[in-house]
Amino acid sequence: MSRFPELPIVTPDPPRKTQTEKYGGLLYLSLAGLAILILLITWFGAGVWSLREIWADVYVLNDPKKPEVQRVNAAFRLAENPEVSQRQRWDLTMSRVPPDLGRYVLAESMGSELVNDNPRAYAIAVTRSEGWPDWLRLLLTRPLAVAASEGTPIDEPSIRELAKSPDPTIRLFCDYALAVQTRPQSESRVEAIKNLEAARSGDFRDFAGALLQSLNSAQPERAEHLRRATQLIRSTHPEIVPLWNGWLERPDGFVRAE
Repeated sequence: MSRFPELPIVTPDPPRKTQTEKYGGLLYLSLAGLAILILLITWFGAGVWSLREIWADVYVLNDPKKPEVQRVNAAFRLAENPEVSQRQRWDLTMSRVPPDLGRYVLAESMGSELVNDNPRAYAIAVTRSEGWPDWLRLLLTRPLAVAASEGTPIDEPSIRELAKSPDPTIRLFCDYALAVQTRPQSESRVEAIKNLEAARSGDFRDFAGALLQSLNSAQPERAEHLRRATQLIRSTHPEIVPLWNGWLERPDGFVRAE
């Protein structure tokens, strides 16, 4: 008898599962994660793009090969830009790479934000940091006066330690902070006001007078007189006058004086 060939056993393939059946809810979770990742990358890219002018100014400010007028104007734009935080301004001011006038403009734009975070730590940093020129220590004393004028409680012992500075303008800023902050009849306030009034007959009479006007005013006039006092030291402080020689400030930046 003839033999029939052996036939393979054919097993039908099991039904294929869909992606949803394979992964269940994990599929939708992964898709949602991918969407969030794309959104975050887009948000980060938009943030970087929106800050491109700030990064450009930071680069110019710290590039010694750029003309000084460009670097100073980069500092001016950074100081005027509300998106540049007080901490970033502090860091740029502490760097010795930018030109001194650029550092000055940034330091002068500092407000009370860093003082409000920790008044005592800020005052101690300004008092005890070594290697600072007098003009830098003076400008970074100013935020203590600004914070006190706005009602921030300051640390009197650290202010008194700073007031031992040999720089008379630093001492006057400290006297102003004590006078505007302490109780009306306290010995600290009475002594501070006497120091301010005595200074009206010295080399910094206009500066002391502006501080007294600020002390005796309410906001916003108080802040305006304090701003005027800051402007006055540009033309009176022996370390600051040379920084401004040969420069003119305009609403849109700085130019060389002819």
